[in-house]
This record gives sequence, structure tokens and C-alpha cells, in this order.
Amino acid sequence: MFRRSEPWRISFLILFVSQFCFTTPANADVLKSIVDPTAKDFGNQVCVTKECAKAAAMLVLYMNEKINPCDDFSGFVCDNYKLHHDAVYPNDYHMPTYELSRLNHKRMVDLLTGPPSPNEKPWHKLTKVYLKKCRDKNSIKRTGKQAILSLLDEIGGWPMIKPQLQEFNTSWEEYMAMVNLKYNSIIFKWHIGQNPVNHSETALILSHPKFDDTSGVAELAKFLGVDSNVTAEMKKHGTPESKIKKAVMKFSYSRCLSGPLVGPLKLVKEKFPNFDLEKYVKRLFDGIPITDDLTIVITCQEVFREIHTLGENKRDLANYVGLCAALDIYRRKNGCLKSAIDNYLLEPVAQIYAAKYFDYDAAVPKVKEMIGLIKETLREMINNATWLDDSTRQNAIKKLEWMRDVVAFDKTLLSDKIMYEKWNVSFKTTDSFYTLSARINEQLLSYSLKQWNKPPKFNWIFNDANAMYKRPENAMYVGAPILDVPIFHPNVPNYINFAGIGEIIGHEIMHGFDDQGRKYDEIGKQKNWWTSATSQKYREKEMCYIDQYENHGIDGMETLGENIADNVGTKLAYYAYKKLLARRGVDTEPALPGFEKYTVDQMFFMFFALVAKVRCQDEKSDPKSQ
Repeated sequence: MFRRSEPWRISFLILFVSQFCFTTPANADVLKSIVDPTAKDFGNQVCVTKECAKAAAMLVLYMNEKINPCDDFSGFVCDNYKLHHDAVYPNDYHMPTYELSRLNHKRMVDLLTGPPSPNEKPWHKLTKVYLKKCRDKNSIKRTGKQAILSLLDEIGGWPMIKPQLQEFNTSWEEYMAMVNLKYNSIIFKWHIGQNPVNHSETALILSHPKFDDTSGVAELAKFLGVDSNVTAEMKKHGTPESKIKKAVMKFSYSRCLSGPLVGPLKLVKEKFPNFDLEKYVKRLFDGIPITDDLTIVITCQEVFREIHTLGENKRDLANYVGLCAALDIYRRKNGCLKSAIDNYLLEPVAQIYAAKYFDYDAAVPKVKEMIGLIKETLREMINNATWLDDSTRQNAIKKLEWMRDVVAFDKTLLSDKIMYEKWNVSFKTTDSFYTLSARINEQLLSYSLKQWNKPPKFNWIFNDANAMYKRPENAMYVGAPILDVPIFHPNVPNYINFAGIGEIIGHEIMHGFDDQGRKYDEIGKQKNWWTSATSQKYREKEMCYIDQYENHGIDGMETLGENIADNVGTKLAYYAYKKLLARRGVDTEPALPGFEKYTVDQMFFMFFALVAKVRCQDEKSDPKSQ
């Protein structure tokens, strides 16, 4: 995740100072520009696009040229930033990236809470109706209780609330599969994902019970209006007094010494004689055709050998499931806007946002080119690193080559055909918020199951103004909303974008090789691919970072991963930009209007400081608090 641990990058202070205390002659032209002899370090060229004018105006607005950059680089670049942006939160860092996140949030609110239009796509209408119902707290109070009870009836009811209910008459495996079709986090957690052994195929991945969050029972009981006896029983089932809760807690902390079990259903089922895996799987797929060759991944064999004990008392199981399901439903009213943007309605939100605010063709190809150059630069660094032995070097290069990336989103992911298949949710405008939320969830789970025999797709959507590296996937994601001013500008000299989104890309790529990322291999599996001698050299370099930041009052151990990503990521962006110029056979690019007296390198570091590094903040802010 793109975040910062220090108001200015210590290791690059020398570079900053050198670029402002010395000049580097250059000449070239790669943008539409006019001739200006005063821009001698830019090949006597000045950019004349409106985007260049905007970028220049932004920098002029924030910088304070009365400050000597060799003495206070951050003050020189953005001393006036705080005059134009009020702090919203305590210790707000006044960073442009934070401002972009807030702008993105405002845009999302405006887009998603506006009235539906007659010609809107069904999934766009669904998104807006969902959010409107979620914000209607009076309606939730009025209709919520009955909606929750009706939804619980769909999984056999909740004996605690309705004592007259009979025990479910199926096996406990079939009962739990029926529950997991609607609530995929109770007792079992499943998902259709990449086979860890054969990456070209998908698998049904079954996880052991998590520590179910049964807090908030008293609030739920009050909402449902149950009497004190039922409230007491609800509380009991949410504590270790309950045999099932106690078992779930035990399983949550189990050590999985045997590791995951991967294989076809016909073989894996034989490993668990007390748990009828075939019954569970067939009921889970609910009529979707499957074969005995369906690949199953059991993440913790020790737990699945004992998990049948949870089904010994059917009534207790139904009561525990009912409590967890009721809490799951009830909590969906909390933070529904953020949930819709970040998780629940990813694709519809992305499509709505992109239609108004994102130019895919102007941003994505350019950023993809930058990623390629940055990876080339890192590969050269790895090859030239004399402290690496050949074995570790080849492993590092392999991991880099296998590292995948998603910029904004895959266009096919947002095609109307796929959107209809995934978001074809039948609902009534009179449905309760809880009912609508349940129908959306059921549709998404059903769609996921239908992907079991299709090749794995690496596509992900990130609706935040941010970027992220995910170790278990060895993959980097760049969200569409971050590809906006001031992080990314269209039609400007490349030094601006390499200093902005380029540095962020370098930062995220380096998370694959930081103190934690280096523990994972090219397929995202935890593995020590370092020789002992080279690993010791890595630890010595870690101590160099730790000591350096400790000397400046920063917790060097706590911020180690970010500091590695910051420092090396910036070098990657800078040298990748130089590689771009060399590839194009030029030495420089046009100046921004009003900045003719500077150099290309100086402009790179000015935008680097403003966008990605320096907190344009009050001096009272605590540098350790971010």
C-alpha cells in the first residue's frame, strides 16, 4: 500500500541538493512546444499544452522560492501548500495524495447518490438503489427486523428465536453448504481461486473456521426486540460458554503443520472419513455441474480431521449459525458506501466512475510503458548487484519477471456482457435494504462458483486513489482514481509522471523485495529463496536503513519495509526516466512555463517531493505518526 514514513527522504537529500546547487546541460524536444532561449537546459523549448500550464500553476501555488532548496528542500517545494488546504484530521499531513483521496471520495458520493436516470444500466441502478436504501436509516429500523428473520428462515430458521423449529433433517455437511451459499464466512470459508500447484487451473479452496466475530450481540438483540431470556441465550452462544464457539476458537488458533492438501475431489474426500466432503461440495454447487476431478484445496488438514465435531448437536449448530448470520446481515448497514466502493460493488462503481472521470486510453498505455521501464531498470540493478550470489540473483529476476500488474482495470472485465452475467440481481424497489444486500451477496457467490472450470483470470479492481502490492499473488495494482492530477498528468513532460506515479510504481514493486516481500517467491508462496550468505548481507543492509532512520528520530524497524520501498523505488523511477530518454535518443524535454531556469533533474525532484515524498505539513506534526 502506498504510504509514507518520513517527511523527507534522507537518502536522497544529497541528490536534491546536488540538483539545485549544480546544473546539468541538456537539449531535446519531445512535446509540442515553443522556442524560448531562456530554457537552455530544456533544449530552448517550453511546453504549451494546457496540462503543462496546470502543472506549472500548481507548483507555483505551493512552492516558496524565497527558501533556499539547498537548506530546506521541502519548504522550497511546498511551504505554501498548507495555505491552500485545511487539515481535516488531527496530524493531517497536507499531502496531495491525501487530497486526491478526498476528492475521489467526494466524486464517488456524488456519482453514487444521485438519482437514477431512465437509460441507466441495470447494475448502475442496482448500485444507487443499494446505497439509497442503506442511507435510509428510518426504513431500516422499520423493515429490518422482519427482513432479518425472513432471511434466516431461508437457511432453516433460528431456533433461539423460534423454539418450535425442528432440527434440520439433512447431514450437517449439507446444512453448512446450504448456509455457505448465502453466508460465506460461517464455520467454513470457501472461494474459487488459483490452484497453488497448477496455476493454469482453478480450485475450490476451503479454509478452516475463522474466529467468528460475535460482538455486538446486545445491540442486535435490542434491534430485534427479543426478551431478556433470548438475549441471554444469544450472549451465551457468542462466548466460549458455547461448545461450538469454544471449538471454533480452538480451530482458529490451530497450527497447520501438515500444510495444505491439494488434489481432485475423488482423492481428497478419502482423507477425511469423518467429514463427507463430497456431500458438502455437491450441495455447495447447488446444481452447477461438477466432476470428481474438481480440484480441492484444504488449507489446514488438522482442522478438517476434527471439524465434524461441530455437527454433533444440530440444534446448537443451528443456533450458532443463526447468531452469526443475523450479525452478518445486521452489520451490513455500517459503512455501506465504503463497502460498496472497496468491495461489495466493485465493478459497477468502477464503471460509473470511469465513464465520467477516467480516460483509459490516455492513462493506461502510458503507465504500462512506465512499469516496463521500471522493471527493466530493476533487472539491471539486480544483475549489477555484486553482493548477490548467482542463485539468489536468478531467483530475484524470476520473481520480477513473474510479477503481474493491473493498471486501473481490464477493459473486458467491465464489458456489458460480463457485467450482466455477474450483476444480474433480481430485486424489487420495495425490498428492505437487508434483503437487497442478501440478494447481491448470493448472486456474487453463485457467479464465483460458476467459474470453477474456467482458466484463472488475473483481474482486480481497486477503486481507491492508491496502489498496492500483494505478496501472496506477487502482483501490483494501480487504482484508476490515483491516475489523476497531481499523481498523473496527461500531455506533460515525462519527468513529471515518473516523479509521481512512476515513483509510486517503483515503491510498490520494491515491496516484493522488502524485508517481508523477500520471504515470498515468484508464485506468492512463502519460501526462502536466498542463500544463507546473501541473506546475511541483506540483513546488514537492513541495519543500515534502520540506523539511518533512527538517527533522525524515526522508528527504523517499524518503518523498514516502507523505507526500502521509498528509497529504491525513487531510484527506479529516476533511472527508468533516464532510460526512456536514451531510448528516444534525446537528453531532455520541454520546460514548464515559468520554470525555464531549472533543469530536468531539478523538475523531477520537485514533483517527486510534492507528490510522493514530502509532507507539506505543519512542523508540529509527528514524523512517527504516519
